[in-house]
Amino acid sequence: RAYLVDRLAMAVVTSESDVEWEDTKFLGGDIDTRKLNSSHKKFKRPRIVGKSCFLSRRLVLLIAGLVLLCVGLLVGLVIVATQKQKESQSETTGLVGAGTDEPGGTADLSTTRPTDATQRFIWDEIRLPIAIVPVDYVVNLHPNLTTERVEGNAMIDVNVRDGTDVVIVHARDMNISSASIHDDMGRDVPVEDAFFVESTQYYVMKLNQSLAAGKTARLEFHWQSKLSTSLVGFYRSKYRSKDGTTHVIATTQFEPTDARAAFPCFDEPAMKAHFNISIVYDPQKHKVQSNMPTWWNETQGDGLIRAHFMKTPRMSTYLVAFIVSDFDFVQTTTRSNITVRVWARPDFIAQTAWALYCGSLIIEYYEEFFGIPYPLPKQDLVAIPDFAAGAMENWGLITYRETDLLFDPHTSSSYNRQRVAVVIAHELAHQWFGNLVTMKWWNNLWLNEGFASYVEYIGTERVADCLLDNGKEKNCIEYNGTDKVPTGWDMHDQFFIDTIEYAYATDSLASSHPIDVVVETPDQINGVFDAISYDKGASILQMLYEFVGSQNFSKGLNSYLTAHKYNNAETSDLLGALDQVVNLEGGLNVSNVMDTWTEQIGFPVVTVTVNKAGHMTVSQQHFLLNQTSVPPPSKYNYLWSVPITYYTDDMPAGQRSVIQWLTGRSKVIQLGQSAVKWVKVNVQQTGYYRVNYTVQMWQALSVQLQQDHRVFSPRDRAGLIADAFAFSRANQLDLSIALETTQYLHNEFHYVPWTAALDDLIYIGNMLVSSPVFGQFKAFMCHQLEPVANSLGWKFNDTDTHIERRLRGELLHVGWTYDCMDQGQETMVKKAACIFHDFMHGNISVHPDLHSAVYGAGVANGGVEEWDFIWNVFQTTDVANEKRACLRALGETRQPWLLSRYLQYSIDETKIRPQDTVSVVAYVSRNPLGRQLAWNFVRTQWDALFAKYSSGSFSFGRMISYVADYFNTEFEEQEFQSFFSSRYGGSGAMEVAHAAERIRSNVKWLGDNEMLMDTWLTQFFASIDKRQTF
Repeated sequence: RAYLVDRLAMAVVTSESDVEWEDTKFLGGDIDTRKLNSSHKKFKRPRIVGKSCFLSRRLVLLIAGLVLLCVGLLVGLVIVATQKQKESQSETTGLVGAGTDEPGGTADLSTTRPTDATQRFIWDEIRLPIAIVPVDYVVNLHPNLTTERVEGNAMIDVNVRDGTDVVIVHARDMNISSASIHDDMGRDVPVEDAFFVESTQYYVMKLNQSLAAGKTARLEFHWQSKLSTSLVGFYRSKYRSKDGTTHVIATTQFEPTDARAAFPCFDEPAMKAHFNISIVYDPQKHKVQSNMPTWWNETQGDGLIRAHFMKTPRMSTYLVAFIVSDFDFVQTTTRSNITVRVWARPDFIAQTAWALYCGSLIIEYYEEFFGIPYPLPKQDLVAIPDFAAGAMENWGLITYRETDLLFDPHTSSSYNRQRVAVVIAHELAHQWFGNLVTMKWWNNLWLNEGFASYVEYIGTERVADCLLDNGKEKNCIEYNGTDKVPTGWDMHDQFFIDTIEYAYATDSLASSHPIDVVVETPDQINGVFDAISYDKGASILQMLYEFVGSQNFSKGLNSYLTAHKYNNAETSDLLGALDQVVNLEGGLNVSNVMDTWTEQIGFPVVTVTVNKAGHMTVSQQHFLLNQTSVPPPSKYNYLWSVPITYYTDDMPAGQRSVIQWLTGRSKVIQLGQSAVKWVKVNVQQTGYYRVNYTVQMWQALSVQLQQDHRVFSPRDRAGLIADAFAFSRANQLDLSIALETTQYLHNEFHYVPWTAALDDLIYIGNMLVSSPVFGQFKAFMCHQLEPVANSLGWKFNDTDTHIERRLRGELLHVGWTYDCMDQGQETMVKKAACIFHDFMHGNISVHPDLHSAVYGAGVANGGVEEWDFIWNVFQTTDVANEKRACLRALGETRQPWLLSRYLQYSIDETKIRPQDTVSVVAYVSRNPLGRQLAWNFVRTQWDALFAKYSSGSFSFGRMISYVADYFNTEFEEQEFQSFFSSRYGGSGAMEVAHAAERIRSNVKWLGDNEMLMDTWLTQFFASIDKRQTF
């Protein structure tokens, strides 16, 4: 009834106007109706087109009277109906909110509801109704890469679970020219009305009759659209070949909610179906790919071909993919007969050998690790010129940013080599976790991303192992590249600094979110592609792996994947599968242990005290960076089931305790019969918790580091340093105690502890950069760094391990930024600038592991000539990873006007690809001279940046974080709060809250520690002078 009132109310026409009928807009203008084919009934509304009809005064009065009479009758009907509704509701005693959206009741989605402010239509709900579910899609596309227009049609066969007269699919950014529905007998089901709903991205079809429950139906659509110019949906990407020709390709990025921009669909992960894809293309210019191999080709007119691809297994819409390009490929076949191909622009095809080796090796290894064969007949890996993320796990057709797939051994660094292997391992893990078994909804995104982020280290470690003796003893395939690959990658050590510490940084905030988090809108969904879903998810899985054991872990995973293959699952399904194979002590099971880690934010600090009798008391509390922040309530009262492991100074080397479970607030553990000098809790940093000790114990641990740091593993050394500085930032430990853990660093030659230390020391440097204390701090940094950096030197040899190469490049880069001295008694920046000068004038090439240090020093120590030179290298190099090194170096200039120009270049697509805009902002923000420039740029360009990146881009929130990371004054805090108080952050809304909390922490840190640092540094150098005099 209300629906008809709304319709009639819109039929009031102003006088002195002609009337022409067109498609309806109604419901407050939020919904557009698009034309259906002529066989479908349409509602129309009048459109005012001009003053060309003149009515007499008497006729006008007559029309006005009739309108008033109709309105009066309608008002009376509404009043009577409302009274009857109230009487009916008064009879439903005991059913609070029955038939409404009020708490305590269930909305009746099978009926149309009023459009007033308090009640909603079914198409206003974010989640799709489940009255009908898809079974099979046939999607036919004809993209024109010249006009960038797309013609498409689709048939979707559905099962009708509940009778309904409303059919809803997702669709946006397209013109649906016709839509029809046929019942299970092939008969046309009349469509009463059809319209788009912008707020929910729906296309709605109201039927004249209901579809019967238990039957099938077919939906048919025809539409026109354009290739997107953003980096989501079915979008356009361009590149320029060596001869200067511009090439256009068409590719896809659908995760999480952008398949609906390419074709009408049920765009939710649980709405799995089979897909039959076909694409029209010009075989003289292009090739086409989709998730499955080509089935057959159909000749079209004008020399075109329609490629039909084999039917997919049941899969979610966000995993569908198709590409039209002129790329070339290299290929191999695994021992299980899976075709693996790596695709790239023709000019870049020589950079694909490393990816082909990693891809084929990791597929074979994962088949063994998961105990389930790779599910598809082929796996394509494609390097895309314009790509927002690092990669996308489309089933059978993985797409990558070029820097994350291509590797040139002559110009790519050790980091680049590792990065390619890690990203390939991550995306291939998804072919099982995420594709074969998919989360039911995005609240369980961690089942996809947490698993891939953990297993990527297992896959990459396999690559590293196979490089030893070329894998002859490990049943590995042989690497046929022309380059010698350094060994010694230590991936599980790197996991701590690259994953666990990254998770801690966000999860120590009161504005963090649980792993299992409520999300509904596309912006909310995009917002949880973050450190919690990826890195915390991976971290708690490593902890789970350690306490259940490798065999039980593998058995549980196999059971989970087998039970839910080609379907969807939730967290409880995974934990339940592990419960079936694991028995824990003390009445615990995997589910009740892991629930404490997935259903509440944060992590515990375990505080350790040891008495003279050898009794160790461990207690837990929620760790917060800001002690005054108030986290949301937790049903677990911020208690976790914590696996405590430890070793002491009197245990034999390599020995550790058995797991002791801390489930309450505290627990006493007997270490031995007498006191110990020190105890190290959380062995190998496998538990997702930080550990704090008494001051006396911290001092004993620091003394041990200085006497013989190798007593602790690289991971444990990194953990001690990272924990101490975290507690100092949270005002739970004096900063001077944390600094003592770094005094041994001049003897440290492992990348992982150094990286942990540099993360915290560089933070301090950024806090002090405008302080009088900064000069002494620079001297302290150089005192610790110079012995190791100078020992490693600037030259490389074939005996260097992978991890040594990474350490050399990192220390030399930090060394020149702090004006440290080279072993030849010249500054490192001067040494680097000399190498740069020779490179700039064509005399030498720079080792790839020194690109970052040398390029950055050359730009920082030079002027516009040096900046323009690196800009030209960026523009002309054929190696994507060298482009990345150039982007970083260009942000290190000490000329503010060049930084401003660089920021402006970042939004000019003729100069810098849109995928790299956020990186430019980040690099400029890291430069103390660029910090305010970057903040001003984001504010002045906010509307344009928001429009381009806020929806469908995971990087938008990171940009907000980058510009605010080192704000540390009350003025900057107020500016930040003022700016965002009146602006919606889109997919970055969560990062706005995180950044605000970090800024408060920075302000407090500087106020509490600036003078303390001055005192400590003065005492530190006085003690050195005293020792040297002695």
